[in-house]
Amino acid sequence: GQFEAELLKRQQRVQELEAARNSGNLESFNQALYDLLEFCQFNTSFLSAYFWPAYPKSKPLIFADYPFATSLFDLHVGGFTVIRGSRQISKSTSFACRQQMVARMLPAFRSLYIAPRPDQLRTYVNRFRDMEKTNRFYQKNTDLRQNLAYKEYANGSVVEMAYVLTSAAGIRGKSTDELLFDEYQNFDPELEVEVSQTQSASEVPIMIYAGTSLTT
Repeated sequence: GQFEAELLKRQQRVQELEAARNSGNLESFNQALYDLLEFCQFNTSFLSAYFWPAYPKSKPLIFADYPFATSLFDLHVGGFTVIRGSRQISKSTSFACRQQMVARMLPAFRSLYIAPRPDQLRTYVNRFRDMEKTNRFYQKNTDLRQNLAYKEYANGSVVEMAYVLTSAAGIRGKSTDELLFDEYQNFDPELEVEVSQTQSASEVPIMIYAGTSLTT
């Protein structure tokens, strides 16, 4: 209860400052946003309602009904996080939400989403696109690359999406800070060493594995 009350107060403070950002209080807004993140131990799930005030329909996007998904929003630098869960716990929605929020908040941050199969990648990029259009900060910018599986942001951040099934040739030469493995139960672990080389130049490597077991 204490945490929820303090969280609500900080969220309301961010919303109030955001509504008046054009009045020269950008520094106060940025500080309030950082204070909120620090209070949540840099778990960005509590900002989803701010970024998506009406998703998928008229209500804000919140993960109160998907407590397992909260772990998919932690910004743990170094090491890795593994989420082995059942179906329909909002893994893909959480990843898409996470990638878009972090890309907008961290300048020059690069995030790479990987699924094993092409059909899994298609499902994800379509979900990402739907969420992108309903993000409160969405606007077209012809100066930036905004393909289905490659997104550039004005602050220099990049979000990429790819599939790695039998070969890692499609992601060779790429460089990223964050690696998000989805549907990992279908992934060939022999390819993982090659995929992980995309993080070799990163100072803030973040890695998450998420999937659903194929057997008991």
